[in-house]
Amino acid sequence: MSTETDSATPQTESTPQRTPQPGFVYGDERHANDGDGPTYPEQFQIVFIDDNRVLMKNLKSADYRFEIRRPFDRAVGNRWTLLKTPDHDESDVMNTPDIAPYVSLLNHQRDKHEQETTESAPNKVEALTNAINILKSHTPQEMDWAEVDGVGPKTAENLKARGFSTDADVSIATDTALLKVSGMGEKTVANLRDHIED
Repeated sequence: MSTETDSATPQTESTPQRTPQPGFVYGDERHANDGDGPTYPEQFQIVFIDDNRVLMKNLKSADYRFEIRRPFDRAVGNRWTLLKTPDHDESDVMNTPDIAPYVSLLNHQRDKHEQETTESAPNKVEALTNAINILKSHTPQEMDWAEVDGVGPKTAENLKARGFSTDADVSIATDTALLKVSGMGEKTVANLRDHIED
């Protein structure tokens, strides 16, 4: 997806609001410039979203912005204008995420706990520091599907087509997502989990 989105056409008021998801690009109405049509010098792409939080990357500065999910959802269509969506449906395709947003999110949590004076705060800081170090040190390895019991050439191709190419892809995937792949059954998923853990 191109980051040259200054003149992106915003979603119109008559267009139904779509549920925010990774890859969506929003313009910040507070910084919109009017002319023949609004332009958005401040544009943010969602890189992580769950029921509680939204992490967005500023496409100009590469900084990250953290939002609480419920207020963000209420602001979509008012403060946040949807500019772009992915060119294809990514809901069934797993992609190994860029770790930078996750490290940023963990750093944010660690900084918050460092300010606390509770008895458990040092333990939380240590646990988050360990998680950050693990994320930074792990390099995803390409899967050798022939080594996984129950995965033949056709199933391997199906897994790759759904975005499961590395051990990291498999590690972050739910069993439900893996079971959606043609050729994958519960036993094969279990074998795959065992293979990753070895």
